[in-house]
Amino acid sequence: EASGDGEGTFTIPVVNEDGSANDIPVEARDYWQYYKGDFGATEEAIQDGGWVRLRELSLGYVINKVKYFRSIELSVSARNLWLSTDYTGVDPETSLTGAGSNYTGIDWFVMPNTKSYSVGLKVTL
Repeated sequence: EASGDGEGTFTIPVVNEDGSANDIPVEARDYWQYYKGDFGATEEAIQDGGWVRLRELSLGYVINKVKYFRSIELSVSARNLWLSTDYTGVDPETSLTGAGSNYTGIDWFVMPNTKSYSVGLKVTL
């Protein structure tokens, strides 16, 4: 909504080298492209990335000494079941630059973490 004003000029709220307030207007195109655009870390693009996640849940049950078996073990598990965050992007834990990068917080073209479920059966004779 804010970028809908593509006409006229804007004055960027910064301080000049001499300490005075900036009073030099820039064209709307330059304002949105360079000051508020692609790689600008503007106030609108910065948000709290705090989160709480249920990363993994596993449940298992062992039945001992069943007729022909020493034991039977049943298990179920799931990953990434729940995420609580005020972050408006895909996932506050993802990064465009991938795992292990020191360049974090870039949420472009990222995919959310996937949920997965598994069921297991282990029989001991």
